[in-house]
Amino acid sequence: MPLIIIGVILTILGVVLLIYQPSEKENINQPPIVFGNDQLEKAITEYLLTERHFSWTTKDDSRNFCSVEKLDQENDLFPLYIWAYCAEYAIKDGGIKTLSGSSGPAEINYPNELSFYDLSRFSYKAPGDGSQYGEDIKRIFPDNLQNIIFNFDRDNIIRKNETAALAWFSSSEAGSANLWELVKKAVNDCEASKVWQTHAKIVKAELKNGGELTTLEPEIDEIIKIVDEAEPKCGKIPIGTE
Repeated sequence: MPLIIIGVILTILGVVLLIYQPSEKENINQPPIVFGNDQLEKAITEYLLTERHFSWTTKDDSRNFCSVEKLDQENDLFPLYIWAYCAEYAIKDGGIKTLSGSSGPAEINYPNELSFYDLSRFSYKAPGDGSQYGEDIKRIFPDNLQNIIFNFDRDNIIRKNETAALAWFSSSEAGSANLWELVKKAVNDCEASKVWQTHAKIVKAELKNGGELTTLEPEIDEIIKIVDEAEPKCGKIPIGTE
């Protein structure tokens, strides 16, 4: 009898641990840390777009976008230490193409914390290139942030910037291209061989002719509905999710 009771207890504990143990997939899909102050984040990104060190254009029909991520999550006072990612995008072959850009850490300063930020009063310090980079990191940034900078993972901030660019191009008439409509047409005309969807609502459609379309869907899983509706005519179109 004691052995039976012990076995039942162990079984219950195993079920409880199984229920509360987060899966690898759940961990991967955790959202990135947010900046924490939407108004300040918007002001800093607009400021970066005015500074040629971070943002510049190479084509007349392109558009620049910047995204920032705080390196010191505990500090809300100036100077702020951030990672800045800025890129120039343009429409090409049914999707957005990155034409130029910059990525790196920066110290952002402002004389006063106000409810309204004057872009002309911001200033920055950023490390130089090459052999100067490591020395400048040690000179500009606190000791506790230097290891974070040298091991910074850019995937989230790049994805965030591309999502903003896709949203703008998809909702505008830039380049006379409505990317979401092009993706829907490709699926409905049976031209899509495979479709991908991310949690950020980015949709990529691989075409049978070797091309690719990239856009931002209006609502999550909207592309799945469109693919399902096209199945009787086009057959099963594989859908990958991230």
